[in-house]
Amino acid sequence: MRKVAFVFKFPPSEIKELTLNELEIWRGAADEIMADIASFSGGDT
Repeated sequence: MRKVAFVFKFPPSEIKELTLNELEIWRGAADEIMADIASFSGGDT
Protein backbone atom coordinates (compact mmCIF):
# COMPACT_ATOMS: atom_id res chain seq x y z
CA MET A 1 0.00 0.00 0.00
CA ARG A 2 3.01 2.29 0.39
CA LYS A 3 3.42 2.38 -3.38
CA VAL A 4 -0.10 3.78 -3.76
CA ALA A 5 0.68 6.58 -1.31
CA PHE A 6 3.88 7.33 -3.22
CA VAL A 7 2.04 7.62 -6.53
CA PHE A 8 -0.69 9.85 -5.13
CA LYS A 9 1.79 12.42 -3.88
CA PHE A 10 1.65 13.73 -7.47
CA PRO A 11 -1.23 16.08 -8.32
CA PRO A 12 -4.03 14.19 -10.15
CA SER A 13 -3.79 16.62 -13.07
CA GLU A 14 -0.13 15.72 -13.56
CA ILE A 15 -0.91 12.00 -13.49
CA LYS A 16 -3.51 12.42 -16.23
CA GLU A 17 -0.99 14.20 -18.44
CA LEU A 18 1.59 11.43 -18.21
CA THR A 19 1.92 9.17 -21.22
CA LEU A 20 1.84 5.42 -20.69
CA ASN A 21 5.58 5.30 -21.26
CA GLU A 22 6.21 7.96 -18.61
CA LEU A 23 3.87 6.15 -16.24
CA GLU A 24 5.88 2.95 -16.65
CA ILE A 25 9.10 4.87 -15.95
CA TRP A 26 7.61 6.44 -12.81
CA ARG A 27 6.28 3.08 -11.65
CA GLY A 28 9.68 1.50 -12.22
CA ALA A 29 11.36 4.31 -10.27
CA ALA A 30 8.83 3.90 -7.44
CA ASP A 31 9.52 0.14 -7.34
CA GLU A 32 13.27 0.77 -7.12
CA ILE A 33 12.84 3.38 -4.39
CA MET A 34 10.55 1.14 -2.35
CA ALA A 35 12.98 -1.77 -2.77
CA ASP A 36 15.86 0.43 -1.60
CA ILE A 37 13.89 1.61 1.42
CA ALA A 38 12.82 -1.95 2.25
CA SER A 39 16.38 -3.30 2.04
CA PHE A 40 17.73 -0.36 4.02
CA SER A 41 15.17 -0.68 6.81
CA GLY A 42 15.21 -4.48 6.70
CA GLY A 43 11.45 -4.53 6.20
CA ASP A 44 9.41 -6.16 3.46
CA THR A 45 7.52 -4.52 0.60
